[in-house]
Amino acid sequence: MSYVDQLLATNEEIKYEAHQHPFVFFSRIVAETIMLTVLLAAAYFITRTQWEGQGWISLGLGVIALVVLGSGVFDFLRWRNEKFLLTDRRVIHLRGIINKSTMDSSLEKINDVQMRQTFFGRMFNYGDLEVQTANENSDNFFGHIRAPLEFKRAMMNAKVEHDRAPNEYLNSASVVAYQQASAPRMTHQEIEEQLLRLTELRQKNLISDTDFDSKKRDILSRM
Repeated sequence: MSYVDQLLATNEEIKYEAHQHPFVFFSRIVAETIMLTVLLAAAYFITRTQWEGQGWISLGLGVIALVVLGSGVFDFLRWRNEKFLLTDRRVIHLRGIINKSTMDSSLEKINDVQMRQTFFGRMFNYGDLEVQTANENSDNFFGHIRAPLEFKRAMMNAKVEHDRAPNEYLNSASVVAYQQASAPRMTHQEIEEQLLRLTELRQKNLISDTDFDSKKRDILSRM
């Protein structure tokens, strides 16, 4: 089971998943690539000349090159493991390679979502999202997220569905209650006959136990 699966509650579903734009990763890699190129050029120059202590200098350059290369791998893993998740209940910001850090905001507590895009952000489809909640101290900031408009749209749609669900449940419960209240009343003798007939159907395996219990409750509610 992945770490993301462990974060989810029972029956919680992921609606949308996003990462920071690759520019965030590429900008760091470019600087490290330039540094690595300079180190390789310096190492090549040293091997072409005869200096005292040449071996130690080459060793030092090699160690620095390994550090720069390791830094590039670390930057990639950090970018790859930073995720912005939208579920049917909340918004989650997940960071960290080994040590994980999460920050989430419930959909019901989200008041507004502000989006900021620079000129280059509009060109290359990235930007910043700030999720504002009822608690001012728990706002969630998604920096340089890829396709911010799509994520914002998915978030607002999920919030509408989340807020609508309790009302739909109450409406359906009201309909059931109304149907039960408006059903014609039965005498005790009629109820007894209906229950006997229902029991015979179950004994003959003509109806399931679930249907039997449902019909029984319906009959008893009409007393």
